[in-house]
Amino acid sequence: MLSDNVFFADRIVIPYKPKLIILHAGANDINNGHSPEQVLEDFKAYVTKVRASLPETRIIFFGINASPARWSQAEKQKEANRLIKEYCSSGPNLGFIDLFDAMLGPDGMPRADLHVDDKLHPNEAGYKIRTQLVLPHLN
Repeated sequence: MLSDNVFFADRIVIPYKPKLIILHAGANDINNGHSPEQVLEDFKAYVTKVRASLPETRIIFFGINASPARWSQAEKQKEANRLIKEYCSSGPNLGFIDLFDAMLGPDGMPRADLHVDDKLHPNEAGYKIRTQLVLPHLN
């Protein structure tokens, strides 16, 4: 949950003074009933908290991904991604990686072959796609 990332940032992020943070969150928030707008507000709170101590740290939101297990939540996930991408484009040292479309097949549905048996978490092939998307952001 994004709110957990905000709460624990003082313990698990800030002491290490990272130059880059890639945060993948939001799907569990949506699954637990949070609106796309609340996911955005929690991400903004995270950015504010990190920036208070680490103003130069680059923060990239690794978008919510499509999965067969949560396909019924796809519209809310896409809206959260859209809101966060828009927010990231308006500020310095913020970025967004679109994972959603990368996990879809030609039919526009989530690719089951990129997930383990729970149809939620990625398998090795799914992680390879994630790696390809992240690598260009690592300087």
